[in-house]
Amino acid sequence: MRKFLAAAVVALALSVSPAHAQWVAPQNGGSIWPFACQGCGVEGWLDEPKSGATIGAGTVLGGWGLEKISGHKLDRVDVWYEVADETWAPLKQPEWAFWPSLYRPDVSDWFRASKVSPNATEFSGWHLTIVNPPPAGARRIRLNLWYGPYMRYIIRTFNVSQ
Repeated sequence: MRKFLAAAVVALALSVSPAHAQWVAPQNGGSIWPFACQGCGVEGWLDEPKSGATIGAGTVLGGWGLEKISGHKLDRVDVWYEVADETWAPLKQPEWAFWPSLYRPDVSDWFRASKVSPNATEFSGWHLTIVNPPPAGARRIRLNLWYGPYMRYIIRTFNVSQ
């Protein structure tokens, strides 16, 4: 039985193509799973506010995001800020601060027409109210856009007021 199981594991390992066996680093907008679909992943953007704007508690961030293959909307958006050079700290926001499923037919029309995501939902827009802002000053903010195990990040620099 052990020899059979060992042979099955070896056969399975040899049948996996090298493209599927590569680790896709989440910081590159890929997946946290090493054997994830290579075409899968999140696409997204932050529309407002623009980089350089002043933000603080109560600021609403708005953009769009979807998973490319399924066309599904985002599950969540995490907010981080840069403490020091390339050192990031999370800014926990309450669950109610994230509003997914906003109507964005412009996004779905483009993804469908370009055949990047023929199943793109028209409800790919999102808003996130900043309840817990970072310390005051010029800060780089990182937004992690998530759908399941897939993530893409967006970094913008804002002036944070208190």
